[in-house]
Amino acid sequence: MKRLLCVGIAVAAMVGSAACCPHPILTTGRNYIGPTSTLYEVVEHINANNRPITTLYADHHFRAWIHDGKHPEPHYIDGDGQLLFRKFPNKPDELLLTGENLGVGPVFEIGSTTGPDAKFWVAVVPKMAKEWWGYCKNIGKPCVTEHLPIRPDLVTEVLGIGDIPSDLMEPPAPVMRFINEEDAYVFTWVAPLTDRIIVQKEIWYDRATYLPKRVILYDENGRALIKAKLADHAAVAGTNGVKIAREFQLEFPESQDILFITLYGPRLKKRGVPKDGTIEMRPIGDEHAIQKIQIDENCP
Repeated sequence: MKRLLCVGIAVAAMVGSAACCPHPILTTGRNYIGPTSTLYEVVEHINANNRPITTLYADHHFRAWIHDGKHPEPHYIDGDGQLLFRKFPNKPDELLLTGENLGVGPVFEIGSTTGPDAKFWVAVVPKMAKEWWGYCKNIGKPCVTEHLPIRPDLVTEVLGIGDIPSDLMEPPAPVMRFINEEDAYVFTWVAPLTDRIIVQKEIWYDRATYLPKRVILYDENGRALIKAKLADHAAVAGTNGVKIAREFQLEFPESQDILFITLYGPRLKKRGVPKDGTIEMRPIGDEHAIQKIQIDENCP
């Protein structure tokens, strides 16, 4: 009887202790719990930074691990180059990302043009000696059967300098939530299909600066096509202090390709470049030594 009484007293003591001393709430990150902005205020801040960036020129250093679909081990490439970008309201945007190695020469190029017959291309000159190309309108279609190491249209998205349209009900429509633990506004763009609503992309914006720090793009089945981390934002020369990330860590989950890019001296233009005709598909390295692969040749 005494033993049961002792056990009862011990249990009561533990219950009483729990009641007066609740368990602490475990959190990660900064766990911001202060005031936040409305959706409209956040959009206005984002657009105020992004709208002036209609063109972009920057030098860069890159490191890339790329799979060719035939070998288990990735090809490693690094070097320096230039980034040229032109923004267009009716997509696709224009992009030219070049890279070369001092001892090797041209090693890497990603590009896309704009307009109804817009083209894209991805070239890896040493080791793989291949150039994949096709028409932007066919990207993601079932008729494309050849593996594309890196999609240029996805690279332009992760620059994080796109404007958010004023009509927030027009699909793809942005939905905003705030994550206290990350101190970030998270925008998710959703769009209707014939039978369901899908998520197209997700961008995380820092609460204090309204600058992007994470981008995820999805396919129609909710699988991530690309995951990107953005950091070290700096002012773009030629603007009134608007900023762009300088550090980009890009991961392509399906192909397991990885691309690190560091921008130097981002500016709107350098000696008038980029401009009309600057960004176009062109011969890369020894044209006769590179295998050209049209990935959408089976598309109508």
